[in-house]
Amino acid sequence: QLELDATRVLALLQRVRAAVMMHGSLYEAATLQALTAKARLAILPPFSDASAPRMLHVEAHVLPALRDALSGFKRLGCYDEAARLLYLRARLMHTLGKQSDRDADAAAFCKAQQAAAAALVRPAA
Repeated sequence: QLELDATRVLALLQRVRAAVMMHGSLYEAATLQALTAKARLAILPPFSDASAPRMLHVEAHVLPALRDALSGFKRLGCYDEAARLLYLRARLMHTLGKQSDRDADAAAFCKAQQAAAAALVRPAA
């Protein structure tokens, strides 16, 4: 498995962003957005040391990327990927102190998990 530091990952993602957004599939674009959000989170120091400027970074850069990735995965019916991102966003909302948004994402996470489980069950012929 290839391991890169988050700063290098973010630089690589920025290099391929235009090509993926113009020529890639919706799944590839959503995956790019999800990886971008995770890389931006990994660059930040631990949340126990969080201050207002860091939280502004999360709200300005991480949450929009998560929203775009979620939108793409939901349109494609990729419930497992959507569930993972909803869980991450619920944790972020908890850290930001936005309990109502956290609760909404947690409920959406549960629904996405149920949809993912239902998608695995194939009807008997």
